[in-house]
Amino acid sequence: MGLALGYRHALNVQIFIKMHRSDYAEKQLKIMQQIDEDHTLTQLANAWLGIAVVSNFTVQCNDILKFHLCIGPETYALTSSLMVVGWL
Repeated sequence: MGLALGYRHALNVQIFIKMHRSDYAEKQLKIMQQIDEDHTLTQLANAWLGIAVVSNFTVQCNDILKFHLCIGPETYALTSSLMVVGWL
């Protein structure tokens, strides 16, 4: 992968992650993987995207748990979920 080309794609991945557009970031990552899957920037961009997707999912899960905790009785499943995220 050319140095300038690799930096450009990696920067695009970062920009799309900051814009909360993981779909576009994933497209940029696929382009990077087609060029050179073993390149350090490709591996780093893959890690960035993975962290961004997981953290978005975690925030959504926390919001759902908070909502259910506020509106209904505490159930076994809700208690178990709260223990997993460290709230109990």
